[in-house]
Amino acid sequence: MIGAAKTAKTTGAVKVSELPESPPVLGKCCGLDVHKKSCTAAIISDDKLPIVLEGLENNGQGIHQLYQRLVEEGCSTVVMESTGPYWMGAYDYLDVGGINTILICRRSMKAIRGKKTDEHDAVWLAHLYRLGLVEPSYVPPRHIRELRSLTRRLEKIVHMMAGIKNSVHRQISTFSTGMANSYRVPFGQNATKIIQALAQNIDQNKGIDTDTIMARLREEGIPEYKLENVEKTLRLSFDPTSSGWLIEQGLETLHALGEQRDQILDRIARHIQQHKDLSRTVHTLLSVSGINMVSATTIASELGDPTRFENGKSVASYFGLVPSVEQSGPNTILGRISRRGSPHMRRILCQVALVISARGSPHLRRWYEQVKKRRGTQKAIVALSRKILVIVWAMLRDNTQFHDPDQDEGKARRREALYRHKLREMKERAQRSTRTVSVWEALHLLATDTKLRTELGLRRIIATPRPTPVSTTRHKAPA
Repeated sequence: MIGAAKTAKTTGAVKVSELPESPPVLGKCCGLDVHKKSCTAAIISDDKLPIVLEGLENNGQGIHQLYQRLVEEGCSTVVMESTGPYWMGAYDYLDVGGINTILICRRSMKAIRGKKTDEHDAVWLAHLYRLGLVEPSYVPPRHIRELRSLTRRLEKIVHMMAGIKNSVHRQISTFSTGMANSYRVPFGQNATKIIQALAQNIDQNKGIDTDTIMARLREEGIPEYKLENVEKTLRLSFDPTSSGWLIEQGLETLHALGEQRDQILDRIARHIQQHKDLSRTVHTLLSVSGINMVSATTIASELGDPTRFENGKSVASYFGLVPSVEQSGPNTILGRISRRGSPHMRRILCQVALVISARGSPHLRRWYEQVKKRRGTQKAIVALSRKILVIVWAMLRDNTQFHDPDQDEGKARRREALYRHKLREMKERAQRSTRTVSVWEALHLLATDTKLRTELGLRRIIATPRPTPVSTTRHKAPA
């Protein structure tokens, strides 16, 4: 026995007293299976059979009935899965009512073989949490969730705009394969003028009116060296079919989506200004060269409270930027990144890493080049994304701005000027009004508001009708 004890000590065996304590078993717990229109609840305890509540509506009335039943049964803990956006209303209602509401990630739930019913799912949820077999998920405060919704809507609009731009270029390439070489930046200032002139001067029956297009582009002020390539490309183009109408419609769609994008950016800036914690977080993130308002707000909304992470490894593991591990005996295989957590966070971090690798911090660029030589470009971008995430987490935890040890005095001054420019731009967006009016409402305002006409330098929009002179001739009454 003594020899066995010594062997266990030398091989690194753990004493029983050093093992983590098992979580206490709750007395009563309610599992809630949430769907789009309905919910199923199961209240379980040690001495009774599960109390199943079926047919509860997923609205204020149905959750209020569940809340009253929980109070009657003396159950103060509710466990639910994160099923899309359908859990949010029930979570907020029960949490405000004083119920300890726990959210469980669906990935931590194991599949149950056999009959899968809503009743079994609710009972299984409650059993797992009572026995401490699942960990609760982090639910940020409501104002951070609102910011998260805004940033994710902005991401969808940007993806839609990218799809429309690709469609427009595809239509141009059907009859002019070399037009994309005429401008360096797709949908830049000169490129947009060329595409608009091209779309408005394409006739399905007559083809492309090259002379009219070139005359219009010269009036727009496009440099002559670019016009030579455009004219040469148009002379060698095929006969288009309905591409002109499709290109023009794509430009109109892009304009509408651009207005919606600007409105969401203004709304995000105002939301940040209204909450001090978000304002402090975003101002700290903007001190990193390569992070603008969009990336800073996305990181702030997806990260939430930085103090809930113990170290940099835990925050990198939470967002899936660590390699997956397969271990069996002495063999350990490191695979691709686990990709757990928010994909929105990984996407924005990769975009920030691409910017920093090109023209960002000298210290981070030098570190990126070293990794790139050993592992290649793609792995270096992912590694830089993880490094940026850990740096950002440490900055927010300690409430300190970014400092580059390899930056000289001149670049430091430029970085400070860029930081002030970011803050000024965000402040201007927060003060901008996003109220839109129709054409008829604008005409009515111009016609009726004298002060507005004076500010715009307009005396009169609609001529004031002169009063019709009233005849004062009196007619004699007939005899």
